[in-house]
Amino acid sequence: MPDQAEKLRLLRKLLDKSEAVTVENSDDPEFKSWKNLVERTFVKVFGKDSTEFEHFSELLFYYPTMVYIAGFDYSADHLRAFRHDFKLLKDSINQYIEDIEEEAPNDSDQSLATNSEPSASKVFISQGDGGQILTIAKPLWLV
Repeated sequence: MPDQAEKLRLLRKLLDKSEAVTVENSDDPEFKSWKNLVERTFVKVFGKDSTEFEHFSELLFYYPTMVYIAGFDYSADHLRAFRHDFKLLKDSINQYIEDIEEEAPNDSDQSLATNSEPSASKVFISQGDGGQILTIAKPLWLV
């Protein structure tokens, strides 16, 4: 899987390429190309078994007619469904970008983590009669 910077770059690329989709129709070649790019990118960034990919796969971008009635015009329904799913996907990509940015460690946090001693250390205490501390020692592997 790509690192966080590469994930952000790939997701931002999807948003940039979404601007090329000007025809609001799921059969439009430019839209189909973009949708395929989204699918490949989501698999690369999140994995095929991810929730993000699953949610993307559930988007139809058209109105699913149960029964087709000859002469009935479904174009307004298809347009409404396309706009809804397209907006939802772009909003989701923006949210994924925000989530990844929030996960990204700050440079200062990273330098603190690499320069500090382990936070969990063990101390052995030996007690004599009356609860007096006789010896305190760190294990050799922590010295």
